[in-house]
Amino acid sequence: MSESAPRVRPPGEADASPQGTNPLPARAGRSRSSEQQTRDALAAEVAANGAPGPRIRAPTDSALRTYTEHDLPHSDGEPMPDSGEQARAIGGTFYGLCSRYLHRRDVTIEEDMFMYYEAEDERGPLPVRDGHRLKDGRQAPRVAPDVLVAFGVPARRERLSYVIWREGKVPDFILEVASSGTWQNDYGWKRELYERLGVQEYFIFDSRLAPGRPRLTAFRLKGGKYEELGPAMHEGVGTGIRSDLLGLIAHADGRDLRWWNPLLKEDMRYPTESESERLREREGRLREREGRLREREGRLRERRKREELERRADELAAKVAALQAEIDPR
Repeated sequence: MSESAPRVRPPGEADASPQGTNPLPARAGRSRSSEQQTRDALAAEVAANGAPGPRIRAPTDSALRTYTEHDLPHSDGEPMPDSGEQARAIGGTFYGLCSRYLHRRDVTIEEDMFMYYEAEDERGPLPVRDGHRLKDGRQAPRVAPDVLVAFGVPARRERLSYVIWREGKVPDFILEVASSGTWQNDYGWKRELYERLGVQEYFIFDSRLAPGRPRLTAFRLKGGKYEELGPAMHEGVGTGIRSDLLGLIAHADGRDLRWWNPLLKEDMRYPTESESERLREREGRLREREGRLREREGRLRERRKREELERRADELAAKVAALQAEIDPR
């Protein structure tokens, strides 16, 4: 790490800045409920997860330093994912992680974004399958991970591309969702590239249901080389693979990729599920309100009925008194 690089706190270290404080404090004067305690614990757990990888040195090619994301193309016109399972796995993971790290301003999460890198490192040329030709005729290699996460890199809404030599480090986590048109790349040259770049964790979810292939494959960098992470049994979810960086357990749920949160003991919600949950909660509140209104109307009807009976009883009593007075004037 260079002397000028900002210090990023390791997992578990407290942060005194407002961004690192618990975003869900308990209300003063009330005892915290178990739900609130769970949310507080989640906030602390999220803040602790994500040990960033080392920041990289300046590019060996000094001419690259002059190129920024604004100088490089950020779209290639390629089609979006070619299956519903692929789109759900990519979009669900991206938006779910954005929600998970909402209060972390030092976490970058991007979806299907160009990542530009140097064509070679100290060990020699890196795998290159695509690139942009620079003004001097050289190629700026690029790849577009389905989802990337970089800890210690400030989140920016206006980011056009992830340019490694400008951001100062490679992503820590990458997810690729394999399809019929990409699986050879995902298991082949991309695996080699991410290993050479120093991506700490690389997960592949195979949406093709190809016979003989696992739905989920994961690698973790150790000593500069990828070690495959075998599936294990996890309480509450069954077979899955844990991401130490994210603090989540990836597992296949039918044809879908899910991320189990062992603290909350539930899968990370995808956007459509969150919206559906809000709609269900709203419908439940409306039903409760309608029930209370019906009860109130029933009580009003009973009250009016009693008042009507009392009024008629008073009228009958008055008529009886009048008849008695006619019969017996005394």
